[in-house]
Amino acid sequence: MEQEIDCQMQSNSSYMLWASTCAIAASVVLLASCSVFQPVIDVVPVGSLQQGVVFYLGDTFRQHQEFTITAVTVVEEQSDCSTRATWILEGGQEGGQRLRYVTYGAKYPDLKEGQRPLRLKRGKRYEVFVYTSTGAKPVDVFAFRVDENGSVRQVPKLVF
Repeated sequence: MEQEIDCQMQSNSSYMLWASTCAIAASVVLLASCSVFQPVIDVVPVGSLQQGVVFYLGDTFRQHQEFTITAVTVVEEQSDCSTRATWILEGGQEGGQRLRYVTYGAKYPDLKEGQRPLRLKRGKRYEVFVYTSTGAKPVDVFAFRVDENGSVRQVPKLVF
């Protein structure tokens, strides 16, 4: 009787191992397929107040990816923790523009300015919302700070 129980437990244990392995394999395939078909936008701010601020748009899994940008909003964090928009681009008649990077304050034929760019300030923190129709998510948010030298430094986005 005891041997029969041991065999039954071994059989259940083998089945659980097999089922767990299949579940993990299926999850890996599902996640890999999502990342293959849907770009994952990685936005990197570079530059300075003196030479211009550029937001490079990259794909975590591919190089030289273009994205259809439908809107960009840059907001400045105020001392009372509120924000104010410093630049807004919105999709024009074509609904967006394919880009590899966005230059702060630049004009794009398929995007219209919802708000003209205000001057970026040293010591201030900014959040940038990049809206796209080609990414895995409809909006990607990142943050940067302009240091005392006027250089742009990426900072963690605050989540509330």
